[in-house]
Amino acid sequence: GVGAPTTTYRDIMHEEILKVVDFRDRGKKTANFHVLRETAMPALLTENGFVDNTSDAEKLKSSAFIQSIARGHANGLARAFNLSKKAAALYKVQIGAFRTKANADSLAAQAEAKGFDALVIYRDSLYKVQIGAFSSKENAEALVQQAKNAGFDAFIYQE
Repeated sequence: GVGAPTTTYRDIMHEEILKVVDFRDRGKKTANFHVLRETAMPALLTENGFVDNTSDAEKLKSSAFIQSIARGHANGLARAFNLSKKAAALYKVQIGAFRTKANADSLAAQAEAKGFDALVIYRDSLYKVQIGAFSSKENAEALVQQAKNAGFDAFIYQE
């Protein structure tokens, strides 16, 4: 076959998406939806937050947060189908790193108040506040300058 059965795809996708978003884990469900039932291949439908939930709705307004949801889906698909990543450098712009999530959330709120899309990512035992990710170093450098002009201590890092 092409890969794992649908339940395994679902488990992998669920796990990878939850790694990059801070939504409450509402579990995995099955349903007899037309878009799932009438396909000739394994199919999954993901729900990524709810606009009638104030907390979710706020997160869904952030393009950086939506980008992280997309990254979770891409990571899940890559893992489910055993795909290897192409070595594309991403230049990420960070404005802070904290041991306490509340401090990172506070800085992210300050950045958003000044018009930046801020995302808090937990990595390497720290809550990091990221305001952008680019394949172009020039674009990352431009954002660093904008952030510095707005009073933030910004720098570029690569993963």
